[in-house]
Amino acid sequence: MVAGGRLSYQTVQTKGSEYLPYIDGLRALAVLAVIIYHLNHQWLPGGFSGVDVFFVISGFVVSAAQKHYAGASLAGFATHFYARRVQRIVPAVLMFLVVASIACALFIPGSWLSDTNEQTGLYAFFGLSNFILASTSNDYFSPRTDYNPFTHTWSLGVEEQFYVAFPLLFFLWAAAEWRSLRHFSTFAFVTLLIASLGVAWWFASENPTLGYYMIVSRFWELAVGVVLYQAMVLKPEFFAGIGPRVRRAALAASLLLIVIGFAFARPEAFPYPWAFAPVLGTAGLLALLGGGAPGLIFRLLSGRIAVFLGRISYSLYLYQQLTLFTARRLTAEYPMAIQLAFAIVVTVAFATISYYFIEQRFRKRTPHGS
Repeated sequence: MVAGGRLSYQTVQTKGSEYLPYIDGLRALAVLAVIIYHLNHQWLPGGFSGVDVFFVISGFVVSAAQKHYAGASLAGFATHFYARRVQRIVPAVLMFLVVASIACALFIPGSWLSDTNEQTGLYAFFGLSNFILASTSNDYFSPRTDYNPFTHTWSLGVEEQFYVAFPLLFFLWAAAEWRSLRHFSTFAFVTLLIASLGVAWWFASENPTLGYYMIVSRFWELAVGVVLYQAMVLKPEFFAGIGPRVRRAALAASLLLIVIGFAFARPEAFPYPWAFAPVLGTAGLLALLGGGAPGLIFRLLSGRIAVFLGRISYSLYLYQQLTLFTARRLTAEYPMAIQLAFAIVVTVAFATISYYFIEQRFRKRTPHGS
């Protein structure tokens, strides 16, 4: 149990669906970076790498959430896993796609900058928008992004494509009674992680657009979260044995890596090699915050505002590009400060409504955060 802000590594091993407030804090950090980037690229040039923080968290959380279902058949395990994923992802994204389609018709003029909007939105219904964006050479950092409210759904496509392979790779871990079979699952994830890194390296010089959007070059980021969870279960004594001074220094270094990614990540070198900074930083925070004495970083990430923003982060991420664009159009004749304030208020309002009236209604039987 989480008590007084502490969670033991034994808890991570035995109760995978325990609520960890600092994970919501990390989600808040990630989504705020993305929003600031879309408000003004110059304010946080690498803010788009907040998505990479989400990827690591997703791999970690979905792994921990499966612990209670040890011993199930592969079919039963996969059925349960996909049911939870559908509850978690589909209702909110379907509502967003409907709202965004209406907004496109009302506020986004037809031009070459928006000529792929309809295709992207259609493919997003099936979790494949990353394919259409890559195939039409829609660079995430081109002017078209500002006119396509569906562009950011590429990351949802990557996650959903990761979930196709996850049950097959994780089933032995969840169902195995023998540690050697658990090791086989870890070996499979590590092998594919390394292979994905190789693909990302190759795409970096041969086809950066494909490298940015495709699951084969992004798999490693989600796999880092999975392997970290498995390592924390297999070797809890290692993580628990880290001394207070080393832990504090490592926590600061991990947070610094994320900040470096947000501030300096270069679009032309992403995800390889610049994704290393936010990915390793996120993994470090996840590994070090569990089981250690609460400190400043823990308190900041577990604070009420951070937790609230983390809870609505999925809906915030869904609506932020659409609401920022439309709010600016509606207030174009006003000073920039008013435009920004209105855009932020509208974004938070839409996300809050989506969270309480869409997400929560379909997640009542799903542990928070899974």
